[in-house]
Amino acid sequence: MPRTIAVLGGTGPEGYGLALRWARAGESVVIGSRDARRAQDAAARIKAAVSNAKVSGDENVNACAAADLLVLTIPFEGHAALLKQIKPAIRPGSIVIDTTVPLAASVGGRATRTLGVWQGSAAQQTAELVPKGVSVAAAFHNASAELLNADAPIDCDVIVCRAGAVTVSELCAAGVAGVLVPLVVSTTSHQRDNAQWLAGQGAGIHLPQSELSPRRLADLLAGLTREVLLTMATKARSLAKPKAAARVADELERLVAA
Repeated sequence: MPRTIAVLGGTGPEGYGLALRWARAGESVVIGSRDARRAQDAAARIKAAVSNAKVSGDENVNACAAADLLVLTIPFEGHAALLKQIKPAIRPGSIVIDTTVPLAASVGGRATRTLGVWQGSAAQQTAELVPKGVSVAAAFHNASAELLNADAPIDCDVIVCRAGAVTVSELCAAGVAGVLVPLVVSTTSHQRDNAQWLAGQGAGIHLPQSELSPRRLADLLAGLTREVLLTMATKARSLAKPKAAARVADELERLVAA
């Protein structure tokens, strides 16, 4: 089924890289920006790089209105403001994919630290701000803008990430080894519990935030042999639950019909 992907904030490094990759894959893409001219210029660069690319550029609200698959690629400081701006243009039943990471750099802090979000995460904040009936997913948090904008295929042996439920499930679905650094939240320990569980299954490594440093991480990664990575990746894949949402829906329908 034909679809259009709107990449909001698509003139930035990550948004442009995602738009470029999807254009190469034959998807129809609309690049959104606060400045329609900048969006159009970005679209023109992709057309020059990709033959027969189906890509255009427009202001964020218009880009949003042209698609029902929306990808947010914006800094956290503009996150809530953009969502409030585009809310009237979001189509019923749309899917919003949020790539936003609430880095402390957005408020003058260090880029190596994240901010606590009252709702729990940027994607959960998005879920509160979009219209009812709109689905929200968090993704591409660990996708390097440098790699996205390059020509080579993107692959990896190990992912260094937080340990939210979505992240853990994506690691298992992808069958990739993970070094999990749980986000320290004063009100809940769910990320720590997730990391400890995955590590206990042999599918990842739990590295507490208090132990994280450039040297500690570098030493840990250097010590991961190909055999160890393959064992963790295989175990992670074995823990995945394919089509879990469909299975839950089927079971609910069975219970209702009983």
